[in-house]
Amino acid sequence: MTPAEFVAHWRTEKDEMLRLFMGEAGVSLVSQKISSMGLNDQQVVALREVLDTALTDAFYSLLLGLDGVSSIGTEQHDYQVLDENGLVICGEGRVEAEAYAQFHKDA
Repeated sequence: MTPAEFVAHWRTEKDEMLRLFMGEAGVSLVSQKISSMGLNDQQVVALREVLDTALTDAFYSLLLGLDGVSSIGTEQHDYQVLDENGLVICGEGRVEAEAYAQFHKDA
């Protein structure tokens, strides 16, 4: 797996979480709580934007932390994520630019 593929999988996960959170089917606890708020259409759109931004920031921060270019909490270390063949896909700044491109290109 390449760094770009690794980031793309995390972007897909973020998008799926947002879809589940905002889904009308009440599949997740978050979607049930949102549904119980009785928001109008405009408020739902605004909440979706807020949640999308929050999830983007969280996933982007997590990736930069794992990549060793940002802190996780109060600690900054070099971590390495290896694929099943032992090849480094995350660490030493390998995903920083790709994470920015995939998480902030539409911002």
